[in-house]
Amino acid sequence: MCSRDGEKMKRMIGISLALLIILSGFYFISPTPSATPYSTPDSSVTWTMDDLVLNSPGTVTGGSGTYVITDHLYISPTDTITINPGEIIKFDSDVNLTVFGTLIADGDETNRITFTSNASSPAQGDWGCIKFEDSSDDAYCIINCSNIEYSNYGIYCEHASPTITNNTITLNLWFGIVCNASSPLIDNNTISSNFYYGISCGYPSKPIIKNNIISNHLVSGIFNMESDAEIDNNTITGGIMGIITILGAPTIKNCNISSNDPMGIMCTNASGINVTDNTMIDCEMMFVNSTINKLWLVDSIATTINCTYPIPNLDVDSSSVLYVQNYLHVKVIDDGDAPMKGALVNVTDGGTEIFSGETGADGYIRWIRVTDRTYLYSNSPTENKTGINVKNGSITFTCLTSADPSDINMFTSHLEIFKGSPGLAISLVYGWNLISIPTIQSDTNIGSVLSTISGSYDAVQWFDASDTLDPWKHNHTQKPPNMNDLDDIDQRIGFWIHVTEPGGVLFEYPGTPPAQNQKIALHPGWNLVGYPSLTSYNRTDGLNNITFGPDVDFIQWYDASTKTWHVMGKDDYFVKERGYWLHVTHECEWEVPL
Repeated sequence: MCSRDGEKMKRMIGISLALLIILSGFYFISPTPSATPYSTPDSSVTWTMDDLVLNSPGTVTGGSGTYVITDHLYISPTDTITINPGEIIKFDSDVNLTVFGTLIADGDETNRITFTSNASSPAQGDWGCIKFEDSSDDAYCIINCSNIEYSNYGIYCEHASPTITNNTITLNLWFGIVCNASSPLIDNNTISSNFYYGISCGYPSKPIIKNNIISNHLVSGIFNMESDAEIDNNTITGGIMGIITILGAPTIKNCNISSNDPMGIMCTNASGINVTDNTMIDCEMMFVNSTINKLWLVDSIATTINCTYPIPNLDVDSSSVLYVQNYLHVKVIDDGDAPMKGALVNVTDGGTEIFSGETGADGYIRWIRVTDRTYLYSNSPTENKTGINVKNGSITFTCLTSADPSDINMFTSHLEIFKGSPGLAISLVYGWNLISIPTIQSDTNIGSVLSTISGSYDAVQWFDASDTLDPWKHNHTQKPPNMNDLDDIDQRIGFWIHVTEPGGVLFEYPGTPPAQNQKIALHPGWNLVGYPSLTSYNRTDGLNNITFGPDVDFIQWYDASTKTWHVMGKDDYFVKERGYWLHVTHECEWEVPL
């Protein structure tokens, strides 16, 4: 969180926690009918709405595709009600449709089913809900391409897991969907303006909540109480909080969370949460008495470079080091907002240059990594002290806080907060990448080292300068093993890897940080080597025991994101995870500094 006022934050947290305590109780209100419902005969009958008009003694009335349910209607355990595409189901005051058997409401985009109020002027809370009970048939119960509006609870799952897809669920009083000890598939729905919560999940639910648009709820888009929900690729906007987790260990990934005031994600008394690959804009985070397995946000928190970030309560002791790791994108535009190709970008961290490169045709330099650290027990925030210099011709722009929008647009692309060693992942683009792994591998087998991206690449190759007759070593995934001659990868080599995922892939690599200088044997001519160090050094300090000129007379590296080659100058820095071509004048050994 950037430049926040401490007292304001305390008040904000207090209000948020109060709301949680008050409103979380609503989750446990079960919509139980007060009157005696009409039950289907429990004789393996499949009913249409027209059948119910004829056989439900006035509980269902109407016809021609529009029906009114005048009293509570139960579908008994062996019975099925089928609602046809385009039909409209209206409910009198406080009436529920309760499913002990099977409900099939399978509309289509041109003939949506509607569940709504029978009031002349509909309002939130006019009718009860569609409730799935424990005995309902999960394999066949479905609500698809339907509109659910003006109820108390929308769809209420009680120990039941129906399929809920492609629906519009709006203007319901308490919740849009409730999962109590239930694990439904909730996919591709529009869930909006349901007053308190969009989706509420309670112990021990494990719903799959994906591809939904969830907006405009008083408290939160998703409320998670002791649930291990999988929350994937949802867009959540317009609440006090985007996602609330109390207890439980949900996975929150690939979500776009924006304009939730004040919190995008709040976790309290939760353990082992995975928060990965999410976009957060115009909202903050809070972790209270919680542990997280991983926190990774995209486009997160702020549009400035000097930012302070909240430190989640990771499971650490007083000697644990926390790392805040940022990946930056920098875009250079001219006065007419057109992208500027070939602008030289230099990035420094605390005054030390960590990156130098030119923008591509779209004006971007992407995936520049900046890592800082702090001790949790110091109780002070981590700050990135990152400077960016951009040179175009004879003009240099220097940006230490936020950029002049008429010249440069730069933002935090990714944010990670974690304990342990920094930089254990490389973002690879589609096509060929030249990289190295800075950590020591306990198992150097190529399949083991690259196991986290198995299936996302098809070829790896390395130039072995010690083999003058056949220096290129290859491993192609489609070839029989006996036709490959590159079986192992370690920290000393630089290697090419061909990525087949169109959008690229994140390569999370194993290993431990080197505890002593790593030695790399160099041979006359070209050598393709790694950089086994977690520290960036300029050319002179990085070469350490050997000298540029007498020992090494040319160094270059390849930027796969811009598809450009870069020659290393005396003021440029070695950067971890890059592979380097070194042209060597004689046999020698390079001791890479820690």
